[in-house]
Amino acid sequence: MTSLMHTYLVYGNQQLQIDESSERLIDTILENRDPELCLQRFNVNELLKESGQGVEEKINHFRLSCETLPFLSDRRIIRLDHLEALKLPKGKKVNTSVLEPGASPNMRLYHFLLKYLTQPPDYCFFVLTAFGSRDQDISGPLLKTIKTQGKIQKFVAYDDDKPIAWILERAQQKQLSFSPILAQLLLDLAGNDLRNLDQELEKLSLIFANQQTVHEEDLLEHVQSNKHYSIFRITQSLSNKNLVSALETLDQVMLESSTGHVGLFVLIAQQFIKLLNIHYFQKQQLDTKAILSQLKLHPFLGRRLIAQAQSFTLPELEKIVMTMADLDLKLKFNAKDARVTFQNFFQQICTNHFCAG
Repeated sequence: MTSLMHTYLVYGNQQLQIDESSERLIDTILENRDPELCLQRFNVNELLKESGQGVEEKINHFRLSCETLPFLSDRRIIRLDHLEALKLPKGKKVNTSVLEPGASPNMRLYHFLLKYLTQPPDYCFFVLTAFGSRDQDISGPLLKTIKTQGKIQKFVAYDDDKPIAWILERAQQKQLSFSPILAQLLLDLAGNDLRNLDQELEKLSLIFANQQTVHEEDLLEHVQSNKHYSIFRITQSLSNKNLVSALETLDQVMLESSTGHVGLFVLIAQQFIKLLNIHYFQKQQLDTKAILSQLKLHPFLGRRLIAQAQSFTLPELEKIVMTMADLDLKLKFNAKDARVTFQNFFQQICTNHFCAG
């Protein structure tokens, strides 16, 4: 039998891996016990959120779940999600022996959790999850205690990560025939978030249930709702100076996430930098094959991007990229004006503002 720890932390920016790893840990701890009797799941954001059920009541429910012996079982598993949302107020310290009078709900939850992690009851096991790329995203005292008392798993993907092998393996599980080149195209269209990729593969497995092979045209037709593909459509509309089409696609993307404007801006900026680089490569007399190699894009998308680049002059693209550098801070510090900022910027492109001078 595997030796069990009482505390596990699973965190990173790949939610699918976080969830799948947490579920495997829970199954290991359960050892065929009934999860209905043993498992309780909480979310820090929900515990601290003012709702119909009072915050104090929810925190007391969490506390009692940790302190009460499980019914008809010898183990209790507490899964607590979004640990990154539980922060110790600046200048505050937590005494796990004494809870200061009048403590805020945040401090009460922090106190109870740190106490249980420091000295967990024999029957209690904690599976904690957090979304974040760095150790600093998690409160220091909690992380230090977890490192001392438990075990940590980290799943972080960076912008240049390309999980080709993962896509091929997951496609095979879903009975889809995928080549490495097709996997690269899916990455270019959908990005490298594994949850998004898994959803796209699941959708394809339903659409092509009776067809073994998926083709490039199939991906282009059925992965278009993804934000990464929408960025490609935006730059295509802008290269055609089609303001209406660019704004329609922008609205679709922003409706999906009202807080994702910074990430959206980064993706658009990356696309324009690629268009600029294409001009630089062409000035160096590189042929199409060499340019595609430099872009590290699927050939189908790469050739389309090369065609888009011809709609802009080199000085025009240089001015656009320089303007985006200035817009970066504006978008970060004026989130409420993000839509107007995008609209004005797109209008400047489509009215040849950057061609002047």
